[in-house]
Amino acid sequence: MELPEPNSSDELIAELAEIEANETEWLVIGEKLRQRASDANDLQAGWLMTAFDYSLARRVGDYAKNAPPFGANFVTDQFAYPLPLGQVPAEVVALWSDVAERSTGDASQARLHHLLFELRQGNRGHHARAAAAAYLAIGTGTGERIQRVNCLHWSLDLSRRIKDNPGAELVHSPLVALASDSLAQVDSPEPGVALHSIEVLASDVPRHPQLADLLDRARVAYPDARLTGETIRIQRSLVRGEDSRLTKLNREHVLTYLAQADQLTGLMRMVNLEDAAQLATTYGLADLLKTATVGMQAMSFEELGLKETSYTVTFTAGVLEAQVRRYTQQSTLGDALSLLIGDAPPTGDIETTRAVAAHASKSAPLIDMFTVKHIGADALSRYTATTNEERVDEKLARAEMVHMTLAMDGFARILDSLMSNFTPTEDELIEVIGSADHVAVATATTIAKALMAFHASNYEEAVTLTMPRIETLARARLVELGELQFRVQQGHDRGQYPQLGSMLRALQPHLDESWSRFLRTFLVSQFGSNFRNELAHGFVDVVGGHQAALTIVAALHLALTPVRPDARS
Repeated sequence: MELPEPNSSDELIAELAEIEANETEWLVIGEKLRQRASDANDLQAGWLMTAFDYSLARRVGDYAKNAPPFGANFVTDQFAYPLPLGQVPAEVVALWSDVAERSTGDASQARLHHLLFELRQGNRGHHARAAAAAYLAIGTGTGERIQRVNCLHWSLDLSRRIKDNPGAELVHSPLVALASDSLAQVDSPEPGVALHSIEVLASDVPRHPQLADLLDRARVAYPDARLTGETIRIQRSLVRGEDSRLTKLNREHVLTYLAQADQLTGLMRMVNLEDAAQLATTYGLADLLKTATVGMQAMSFEELGLKETSYTVTFTAGVLEAQVRRYTQQSTLGDALSLLIGDAPPTGDIETTRAVAAHASKSAPLIDMFTVKHIGADALSRYTATTNEERVDEKLARAEMVHMTLAMDGFARILDSLMSNFTPTEDELIEVIGSADHVAVATATTIAKALMAFHASNYEEAVTLTMPRIETLARARLVELGELQFRVQQGHDRGQYPQLGSMLRALQPHLDESWSRFLRTFLVSQFGSNFRNELAHGFVDVVGGHQAALTIVAALHLALTPVRPDARS
């Protein structure tokens, strides 16, 4: 890494002054310095450029306490640009310091002195006052309002951090003026400007005489529920400890979403009702929660106005038949079923799934940028990923669902062909299925009857018989492993076994990873088909052959796979 001389050249200072004569946007200044670095092979210009490329946060109050103001604009697992402040070489810091003392433009004064203040270089009070004064000059200038409010924000922040109260007070009037001017614009009242100005002012001077009027004007100017919510959030911060006023604002917040929902149709109506329900739950407003929930439940799937997508996949003639023959040519039905549950599951091999998910993220990065709501058959939102771990699970499940959709017809044909080829009696099926110690005769009998029903195209009967036995098998496997934990009675909560989802998580280390993923994605995953739960709660109107086949395959895997603590793949 080649580092610059700490004393800035006259040419660099002159170039910076020429740039700042027409420009106050830091990223544009950085880009022009990059051009100089490239055209004139100026190492100092290149390193000075990085000072202008940091992003500067707009955090207020509690959000700002534990977060650094300057951040990278580009981050990967191995690289960040610009460098975190703690990693900036001393020579570069010295260059920034020298330019800060020699430059005259407000943009460079604000940015460089602010950086040096955060780096704790030299006289911090000097850096803070110089940056605050420059920010104030930009904030009261003629530039874009969004930049001006950000500059006023940082001028106030830096003044308060060095206890320069007179300096902080100079910012109050410009903040009021900026918010008022934005609110006065009929066509575009600039919520990003006005609400940020108001929030900065409210955080610093909660009893400012013009604050209440600005907030009232904002409530009128921004009727959209989300913007009204932002205004109410500021209002709530001003009445902490005043229960009656907080309750009134909380109700107004929920009622705003309910009123907006009444003006909308389709998916946007459902979204606003769901937001109202979540807020009512947070605020403990039972009557408004009931109103929102009743409204959500009254909507049908058709009313959401969702677009159905479909695709066609063509298989080469004979491919599926050859796949079926691979199993029907086995010597016994037991051998065929063992082969079936030893191959890749309907959701595919997990390593292939990871590769497919990674390729999808690379080829269509926008997919990962949007939040997905998973909706049940009753048109109500079931779940939204909230953590990075869940978002990874969601991406894998998305790929697995596509694979399962393509594979389930093959699994249905294989099961049907095995029944036709080997023509087993119910007793013969019981003997094969119940061969392992953890499979009780009653369990094997039920699954045998389900296979008979499946072969007779009685799919609902096959699923109804099999699904409870999946829990029986999961529980039996955990008992044999010595890991099942029965929950004893706690107060009025009766003693009970863990639910299927919990048992499948406990079994995960003892199952092949690909099959463990299939069991969860197909049966209980909020990101998959969640078939067991949708079925149990009556949301599956018609049970088809594909669903029946996958349910039986899930049971067969739990029944025929040996129970071994070291079965981790």
